Formats: sequence, structure tokens, C-alpha cells
Amino acid sequence: MDLKKHILEHEILGISDCGSSVSSQIQIQQGMLWLYDEEREKWLSVSRPQLLSTRKKAKNAYLRAGEGVALFETGFKMIRDGMITNIAVSTSNSVPVSWDLKIRKNNLFTDLDALPVTGNGNIIENRDIEFSKEDLIQVYCDTGNYLIEDIIVLLEIAWILT
Repeated sequence: MDLKKHILEHEILGISDCGSSVSSQIQIQQGMLWLYDEEREKWLSVSRPQLLSTRKKAKNAYLRAGEGVALFETGFKMIRDGMITNIAVSTSNSVPVSWDLKIRKNNLFTDLDALPVTGNGNIIENRDIEFSKEDLIQVYCDTGNYLIEDIIVLLEIAWILT
């Protein structure tokens, strides 16, 4: 038995040898710890990387990543199958306007999800926006006639064990 796996299962997580319901919901594969999500009926990574995209000003535009690289025709290239589980949006708008945050992939104009945003932003929880390995994830602001300022979007990712 792999010593690291043995220590993790028996000492850190407290799983007993007599068998418990927890032991059938946790596993180590591909060098990662996975937890079975009963609601989604999938094995999801315990580790949850986050993707940050921003833009100083946007009016019907893609957000940017890193050093201002536009997400249109690029995007965040996914290293595994996964899903976006939670999203946080914030802006510095003082005028309460409503607009839609759209999650897209692979330079397609079809939305994986369109999420309403109001005021200075929202936290949008319990999403199930799935994607595949090598997909390019892109964030688009459909602001209508409004100019939205200082947009920050944080996407929480859970990898899916396939």
C-alpha cells in the first residue's frame, strides 16, 4: 500500500479500517484528492482553483485575464474536465443597473450560462457549468447600453474525475 495514501486515509481523515460511509466518498486518483458530490452525482476535486478576469470599463465586451489579455479568441485553457461551481462579481458602479454575465467557451457565441448581475455585483452560488479538457473558458459582459466600470469576476473551478 502506498504510504502517503495510508497516512492520509487513516490519520488525517480518520477513516477506520472497519469501513465507514466516508471512505466510499473520498478517493485519491491522479495525485489528487476527490470527494463524491451526491447532489451532482460526480466525483469532484477537493482542490478548487479560481480564475480571475477583469476589465477597467466594459460595454458588451469580453473580460481580460492576467496582464490584460482579452479572453476573446483566447480564454482560460482547461487542463481537465471540470465545472464552474461558484462565481463572484464586483464592480465600482454607483448607479444600480442590471446586466448579464455570460460564460462562453471556444470562441462560440453560445452561452454556457447567462447570469444576472445587479448593482455592485453578486455572489452566484451552486452553479453546474460543465466544460471539457482543452476548452477555452471565456467571460463576457452583456451590458446593453450601460458602461460598467472596474469589473472583477472570480470563477471557482472543481475538476471532474473521469
